[in-house]
Amino acid sequence: LAQATMSPSWVVLILLLACGTASAFSGDNQLVEAFNAAFVRAQEDGSLDALLQNEAMFYSNVQDCASNSSFYAYPTEPTGTLSRVLVNGTLRSATSVGIAENITDLVMRKVGEHYNVSITVLHYYFNTSADVWKALDSGDVDCTGPSWTIGGFTTSNIRRNVQYQHTCASYCLQFYVATLRSANIASVEQLEYILNERWTQGLPSYIATAIAAETQLFSQVLNAYIRQYKSHTIAVAALEDVDVLAATVDRETVIDEVKYVKFATPYISPVATFTRSQVSPVFKIAPGATPESWQTGNELLAQGYEAALMALRQTGAYTTIFSSFDVAPVDYCDCYTSYTAYPLPSTLSGTLQNVVNVNRTFTVAAVRSNSYLLNTTTNNPSGPLHVLNFAIANWITRQFALTPPLQLKYKIFNTSDEVFEAVLSGTADATSNDFSIGASFFHGEQCSRLLRATCSSFAFKTTVWTLLASNITTMDTLDHVLQERPELLLGAVSLPSKFALQSLFVGLAVVEFSSNAQALDWLTRGLVVAVAPLWTKTKPASVHEITTSVIEPLTTFFRKDVVNSCGDDELDLFLGEQCLPTSGSCTSQCSCAAGYHPQDPPQDVCFKDAGTHSHGNTVAIILGVVLSTLACVLVLLVVCAAVGVLVGVPLLRRKYRKEGATSFRNHFFGHRW
Repeated sequence: LAQATMSPSWVVLILLLACGTASAFSGDNQLVEAFNAAFVRAQEDGSLDALLQNEAMFYSNVQDCASNSSFYAYPTEPTGTLSRVLVNGTLRSATSVGIAENITDLVMRKVGEHYNVSITVLHYYFNTSADVWKALDSGDVDCTGPSWTIGGFTTSNIRRNVQYQHTCASYCLQFYVATLRSANIASVEQLEYILNERWTQGLPSYIATAIAAETQLFSQVLNAYIRQYKSHTIAVAALEDVDVLAATVDRETVIDEVKYVKFATPYISPVATFTRSQVSPVFKIAPGATPESWQTGNELLAQGYEAALMALRQTGAYTTIFSSFDVAPVDYCDCYTSYTAYPLPSTLSGTLQNVVNVNRTFTVAAVRSNSYLLNTTTNNPSGPLHVLNFAIANWITRQFALTPPLQLKYKIFNTSDEVFEAVLSGTADATSNDFSIGASFFHGEQCSRLLRATCSSFAFKTTVWTLLASNITTMDTLDHVLQERPELLLGAVSLPSKFALQSLFVGLAVVEFSSNAQALDWLTRGLVVAVAPLWTKTKPASVHEITTSVIEPLTTFFRKDVVNSCGDDELDLFLGEQCLPTSGSCTSQCSCAAGYHPQDPPQDVCFKDAGTHSHGNTVAIILGVVLSTLACVLVLLVVCAAVGVLVGVPLLRRKYRKEGATSFRNHFFGHRW
């Protein structure tokens, strides 16, 4: 080491060997933000579409993130994992061969172009999903590939989107099933009917699966047991067992079409890249900063709402509600139905306590609208989404044995900004359940980041209207017309529909309308070639209705809980920084970012500054490096002393014996050897 060139990597190595490293890892919020910024720009410039154009099974335009780069900025001061990726020029991804690799490469190439660095993606492959999550937890990889279902669970049956954070959905995976041709099962409806019949008769029924996502999904949506195999080919071969009624496959799985039948299911699951959740240090509570009750317990209320929603889905009540209105939602599986993964909160506090025990009222803020899904033009809302909310309130009433029952109350506003303001200020407990997950904004900030979005309440595919006389009856025909005449205009009635068209037809102008009637008027007069209307049950007689591949999930937004803390800096835990509680308190003007390696006892330091936190962070890191260096020097001195004793003592012993002197020990300590 003394003769080696002391490069930065050697310095880091010495620090790690001498002083150890923190067991936790830096939060990856900025890595997610950078990924999303690059992903949305890849949608805008068409590079993502070019990558996916031959992948018919994928839907690249899931509107959980609006296709508008102005809402997705790159982090200006990279820290944590993003900083390490930019400095080292490498991202470690636990991925799978194929489209997932290509998406990650494309996105990180754009991230590198923005920061003017070259980033190489190191793709790691694992045998099981458990190995992937273990590698992510331990820091062996920075993220997963963009192919993990958002609605799935970890091996400990915890929701992935709760235990980890994820990026915008990369695409949607549609599930396929194969059956024996002799079984005469050629649709999911037929399969469900036979499985239900066998279930009531007590006959065993199995579905053969090959990957974790299939196992988790089909165990929730079908009345059958699951047998998981190592590949789709082996799963199909299992159909020879009379009790195995179906096998999951993907679009590329080759089957003997004389012997088997393969068909698509309606189940569509969004997939994304996952990173570790942000590691939040435990800061001191500032005096007098105790949040009010409505600023806490909101996550508990959201969990109770989701528990009710998932229970209604699993019991079939959800499907019954929409069927009664002759509405068929897309089976958008952003949350897999499961009682155990969506438990009802066992403790009551804050907003949940106020709703259930104090006010006994669940107050919902909604925009005045005559939508068929949720009509709020009168004091008595109607529509399937209202009935769904009413059923959720009744389910919570039964679970908590409330007398009198929980009341559902609406507060109607003219704009979505007024709705979000009501939720953020505590005037309402939540929004109505008809807000777009990806295209809802409040003062320019995406609501899915500002507020807490629940599992989707409803999902549909964006539709496009064209005039019957135009003979434009497919998306391919519309695309061909627009390529030949790019000066033609498109129209959209809502912001989500506008973003959907912009993602489908990159670079073309989209006019925004206030109503379906206005959009139809412009279409009839030839001012636009096609329009994307608000969701409606029926279409005008004068138009073709074309269904696009863009999926629009709707959600309910809740407040996020206020954290009782001071300081808002992020810690670079991969450098060993820690901020742990000790006696005393901080004020709102301090930065709780201590650049210490683990100490015994652990401690934190508040660095006061002139209104910014950057100085405090700099001082903390410098102090941490100095202390770490001193500690390492001390360790090296101890090591050198030990080596000196081990080597020097034998030499001195030989010296004294050779000279005929008294023993070494007697010479120094005054008694015989």
